[in-house]
Amino acid sequence: MQVSNSFVKVINPYKALVPILLIVGLAIIGCSTEKDAWLNRTYHNTTAKYNGFFNAGEIIKEAMTNYSEARTENYNVIIPIYEYADEIGSKSLYAPNGYSSA
Repeated sequence: MQVSNSFVKVINPYKALVPILLIVGLAIIGCSTEKDAWLNRTYHNTTAKYNGFFNAGEIIKEAMTNYSEARTENYNVIIPIYEYADEIGSKSLYAPNGYSSA
């Protein structure tokens, strides 16, 4: 039993790519910072909020990495599993790159 060629259809991958690129292009054009529509304000407020959370997390990671690299172990006492800064070591945990803590 043979299948006729009318049932076998080959999809051109470039034809499937056109609608995707069109939707992405419209989304980029539609989310302009100069427009004052509710959807645009909501989108930009959301991305600005989570961008701040991401940047704060990166600053904390950088400060903890700097603390870990500068720390020296005292092998005469029990070595702690988790690295927490004491009162003196906490002063070295600052916001790098000119960020202020206030």
